[in-house]
Amino acid sequence: VHLADDWLNEHWDATRRHGNDDVEDCADGDHRFLYLGPSGSSTSLHADVLFSYSWSVNIVGRKEWLLVPADCRGQVSDAATEPLAPDVRTILGVDALRVVQDPGEILFVPSGWYHQVCNLTDALSINHNWINRHNAHWPLVRIREACKAVRSTLGDDADDEELVAQMLRRRVGMDAWGYAELLAGVIERRRLMLKHAATQRMTRSLTRRRGGNAQTPSAADATDAVRSLQVARTVLQQAVDFIEGEFGRQGNLEPPRVRVLGVFKRVLRRSKHTLDQWHLGMLDQRSC
Repeated sequence: VHLADDWLNEHWDATRRHGNDDVEDCADGDHRFLYLGPSGSSTSLHADVLFSYSWSVNIVGRKEWLLVPADCRGQVSDAATEPLAPDVRTILGVDALRVVQDPGEILFVPSGWYHQVCNLTDALSINHNWINRHNAHWPLVRIREACKAVRSTLGDDADDEELVAQMLRRRVGMDAWGYAELLAGVIERRRLMLKHAATQRMTRSLTRRRGGNAQTPSAADATDAVRSLQVARTVLQQAVDFIEGEFGRQGNLEPPRVRVLGVFKRVLRRSKHTLDQWHLGMLDQRSC
């Protein structure tokens, strides 16, 4: 579950299925990719998009990784979460962790870890960035920090919500609105999963009473949906509070933005009702 549940690419896939390819946040809307590079090629110091998790599998070749743990990231990045230098070895006082990755090995990079990579030979790797309930708070950490830093540079334009959002999308891959939309989508899809599980549960109970057999829904899937729903609700509420705290109280939100905030709040109310009904064993198609 830790590796398979992928809210980030689930969001991009759902966005494309609904025909929203023109949405700005979809420009780089897929974080499953191949890296192919000759010996000596490299990726400079960075943290992955939205402080997501990532894994990398070497198919061919060897790589050298230099990694800085999340609790030391202040030593290698500025207030906007941008790296202080392309090469961590030029930053005084930083002792990066060195890992050599051989063919067939997989490397996991936790959220908030800055890293740089050099191909020691010609190399081909498969890479994947993802977010799920275990690190869902990290994107909001990066958005908050970057937003504060961005606004501090804008002077009289610091309260221009749309300008700040554009700069955040360029710097960290998504603004608070985009991340709230991602979370709302996760919540709605988990609500549907629970509705389906509840329907299966009722069908199984009726079938057993009649002496028949029914396929048992996965209790693990339902439990995972509940836990993901709980975490997504918590982080969405934090995202809504952040947006309102940064811009809402100053009256800087345009009416369309206010309506979107209303949609997020309705998602929060509906999902609370869904969870309450699920725990009471009363969830059905009408109550969901």
